[in-house]
Amino acid sequence: MDTKQSGLDPCLFYKRSRGEFTLISLVVDDMFIASTTVAHTDKLIEQLTKHYNLKDMGAAKFTLGIHIDYKREQQTLQLSQQLYVSNIIQRYNQQGANPVRAPADPNSKLFKDMPGKPCTKAYRELVGSLLYAVQTRPNITTVVPDLARYLADAKTTHWRCATRVLRYLNGTKDAKLLFKASQQRGQELEIYVDASFNYCLDSRRSRTGYLIMFNRCPIHWRIIMQPIITTSSTEAEYVALMDAVKEAMWFRQMFMQIGFSQTHPVRI
Repeated sequence: MDTKQSGLDPCLFYKRSRGEFTLISLVVDDMFIASTTVAHTDKLIEQLTKHYNLKDMGAAKFTLGIHIDYKREQQTLQLSQQLYVSNIIQRYNQQGANPVRAPADPNSKLFKDMPGKPCTKAYRELVGSLLYAVQTRPNITTVVPDLARYLADAKTTHWRCATRVLRYLNGTKDAKLLFKASQQRGQELEIYVDASFNYCLDSRRSRTGYLIMFNRCPIHWRIIMQPIITTSSTEAEYVALMDAVKEAMWFRQMFMQIGFSQTHPVRI
């Protein structure tokens, strides 16, 4: 089959020759194949069935709680977790709650000793469910990691903040990530990165946030607390920049490995 295993991701295989470009991604016992033509995909499946006991499920529509909507004619791909989000909302009886315009109150911050009674078990279950929804919802990435910092000592105040995220999702559960094909060659990576100095009220650590774009489409996003206590906003920005650059280098090497040349510096 002449496929090569990526040195950056052992679950990714690729093949590029004579105008053919194929990617194979392995997720536990599932395999996803993306190729330039249907004929290439069918040929690869035929070759694989000679060596492995496989079942062809056709075009990918749903996996791991994620809906996949690929339109070949329009050259668009949409990812969403509408069913998963709806199940969370129903599980916590928020389907009739009034939606809110933002997942968190911009004028308040969470901290450890907030008032209220302990509610650790239910809180852990809810936040764990929300963490999985971040895969296709970058718009809740800023608040869910904050909620996850208080799994061991959550109070009813933390719980209300978590259910506010559910109310936001209830009003935006149909939102989707949209990826569009581009006819231009040499598309470059773009990174948006920022730091919130002295963000955590408990530890006084700053927070890093970055978003990585390719062909004007979001491909990776993350919010993390910085591992050190910075003494100025400038230092916090440099720490955030370092984390973002490391991620950019990984993606840049990955794209170059599978054949997408990166001729210009990454724009940050």
